[in-house]
Amino acid sequence: MGKQKKILSLAVLSIFLNIIFYGERNISLANVINQQNINESKFLPDKNQEDELKLDEYILGPGDFVEIAFVNNEELSIKTRVFNNGSIHLPLIGSVNIEGMTFSEAKNIIEEKLSAEISFPLIHLTLIESRPVNVSVLGEVNNPGFYSFSKENSINTITSKEEVDVLTTTGSYSLVSAIQKAGGITLDANIRDVTIFRKLPKSQGNYKEARLNLYALIFDGNHYQNPLLFDGDIIKVHKAKRIIKEDLLDIATSNLSPSTIKVNIIGEVNEPGEIKMPANTLLMKGILMAQGIIDTRANIKDVQIIRINRNGSASFKKYKLDFSNKLSSDNNPQLKNGDVVKVGTKNRVKTFDLITQVTDPFTRLAQLFWLYKVND
Repeated sequence: MGKQKKILSLAVLSIFLNIIFYGERNISLANVINQQNINESKFLPDKNQEDELKLDEYILGPGDFVEIAFVNNEELSIKTRVFNNGSIHLPLIGSVNIEGMTFSEAKNIIEEKLSAEISFPLIHLTLIESRPVNVSVLGEVNNPGFYSFSKENSINTITSKEEVDVLTTTGSYSLVSAIQKAGGITLDANIRDVTIFRKLPKSQGNYKEARLNLYALIFDGNHYQNPLLFDGDIIKVHKAKRIIKEDLLDIATSNLSPSTIKVNIIGEVNEPGEIKMPANTLLMKGILMAQGIIDTRANIKDVQIIRINRNGSASFKKYKLDFSNKLSSDNNPQLKNGDVVKVGTKNRVKTFDLITQVTDPFTRLAQLFWLYKVND
């Protein structure tokens, strides 16, 4: 009887341990799967936000060239440009302000005003030539500022609200176009966090905001992250809170970064001066592009990068030259446009140069005196 109890106890203990082991294993596996889902979701756009961007309508403004075609009164049809004050001049009713309106809103307001003059007015409103697209590009780009894009050969049409409610555009410019025109992103940019502020029609308010992930565009092929630009868009490339070295290489080799930069390399190098080099150039390679250091004079423990910051201040950082360092190591950073690299001088060489400077005048005097005595 005692033997049977022992066997039963061991069986119960075995079942209990199996439950614990496989239970923990299943929980661990579930956590891994959830983490993978979280990581993948970082690169997926918000579906509601995607739909909102796709449904954005063209907003009329000064500079647009439009045609107003009267369906039953063709003799009244005109082509006109929207004036600087946002108005157009129409037969029978005179000036009508359509700035900040969508096509359907402008069509409705024109027909409403025409109804006081003619019965059941019906018009077709067509955009023959769109105005330039003016955008602001801010944040972590090399040349932040105001940029203008001219739309050539663009044909955009809308008739009645029931027939056409979507504006199709050719010759448009995208988010990436604006960033490239602004000189590309800096190495401090967080390309996973780019914001577009877009003007809304007057009837809806001031601006809407959309957050985009350019990393997903470049490395995952998610073209939703590269929307077409509208006039008045404000683009902000946010600064990365923490720079990941692998991301630096990804950013530098993407077409969002400038293809070349200019760096001044001075001091104990064979060919000092301003050098144009690829945007992802590392410190060691930059020095080699200046034909390397002067071995007898250069202090490899005193290589400085002088960098002018956005706020006008300057930062200085010292590095030790070690051509055996791996890519992107702490002593072999990527250079930025406008950097000054100074290769220092050995202390003994500095001492020798100082002695030479002090004794050089006396040496010249002694030479002149010797020449004078010889000629005498």
